[in-house]
Amino acid sequence: MVALEVSAIRLVPWDIGGAIGDEYLEALQSSKDINLAWKVENRTDQDDDGLLTKLELKFYEDRAAIRLFIYRDGVALFEIRERPMVYESPLDFDSEVHAALKKSVQRQLLTGKHAHSVEICKTVQALQELNNCRLKRKSASTAWENSAFSYAFTYHFVKTSDTVPLHDICKKCAPLLYPVHLPSRVNIHTWVAVDLTHTYKSSDPHSRQDDEQYELRPGMFMQSSWATATVIGNIDDDEVVYFERLQRNIQRTWFYCYIADDQLRALTEQLRQNVPTKDLALMGEIAGDAKIVALRVADLRSSMATQGEISAYEALTRTSRLTLHSSHLARLADVFESRLAGYIEQRRLSSTRTIEATIIFLAIVSATADFSSILKDDSSRDWQLKFLAIIACVSLLAWILVRGVGSRRTRIGTRSVWSRDIRDINLLSSFRKYLKSRRGDG
Repeated sequence: MVALEVSAIRLVPWDIGGAIGDEYLEALQSSKDINLAWKVENRTDQDDDGLLTKLELKFYEDRAAIRLFIYRDGVALFEIRERPMVYESPLDFDSEVHAALKKSVQRQLLTGKHAHSVEICKTVQALQELNNCRLKRKSASTAWENSAFSYAFTYHFVKTSDTVPLHDICKKCAPLLYPVHLPSRVNIHTWVAVDLTHTYKSSDPHSRQDDEQYELRPGMFMQSSWATATVIGNIDDDEVVYFERLQRNIQRTWFYCYIADDQLRALTEQLRQNVPTKDLALMGEIAGDAKIVALRVADLRSSMATQGEISAYEALTRTSRLTLHSSHLARLADVFESRLAGYIEQRRLSSTRTIEATIIFLAIVSATADFSSILKDDSSRDWQLKFLAIIACVSLLAWILVRGVGSRRTRIGTRSVWSRDIRDINLLSSFRKYLKSRRGDG
């Protein structure tokens, strides 16, 4: 009799480069290389918010199946489902073995040494090249971090029979929550992997603030931390489908916040230079999309029916720091929109001043010609009139010079404000890197 069945699901998000739609889907479906290796589904699951399509690898080893989810915001997500490991007795279950396996497989995925890395990397490159959008995110490149990947994420289902005491299994599953094992003398921020017999949770007293456990319903618990999550108990198939969809949405949103943060900071720096007019509207759309994604973190719960589902969502967004991360993204988008509006207004004023200067120049030329005719006409020579004309010309030139100095001071002042905002953005990015380092080691 099977007492325990442990399933590991690994998610690897990556970037296609920007928002995509039906045209991209048509190009994907017509790609011979993609269709040779992947089965492309025409219809998508409407419950997955923003999902454009999903693919399934046709040829894979018996112990793992791979699916690829592609979202309209340009985020793609590999899902690797490994064959469950079964135990006839709870005493045979050792979570440290699964924790070590998680770390090993994730390292293989990020270093290109996984059994399917060749096909995965080939697919990533092909799909990134299909997207020819303007202002493409720099994260859509094999030169980005770990050959286009930023991190790998693993979560587990531990299905139990009715005779297995859940309290004991929950205790045994605790080491699955943490990716790095540290002795008590090492600070948590050093991220140095040591002897795997020492669990992160038991070694570091500060780690207890990062994990949570909920009873979602009688007979089913969920443990979550900033690194992973584990669902434990007598889990039915519908609940598995729900949690899989929930984890995909959370990881897709988390990764979007990460790459959108990087893109908005880069676009803010571009505003120091001359930006093509056709890119200004697109920049505004990018900032607007980022704010929509940040708001979506709160809106996801509206589609949930049970209190257990709401509790699961709230716990996962809180322990993964997604709620905090999305709020920082919204703030960054506000800063960028403010700078973009200032840049557009400055461009408008600069254009207006150019027109004014041209009109004044033509007026001076015309006045000079009239003044020369007056000087040549002895009958109408009036030295008082000459003097007034000279004063008028000098006044016009002085006014132009004063406006030019004022405009220069305005530009300098604007740049100083931008510098302060960029410093704020850099503070956000340092927090972003801190979160990413914790997530990436998971």
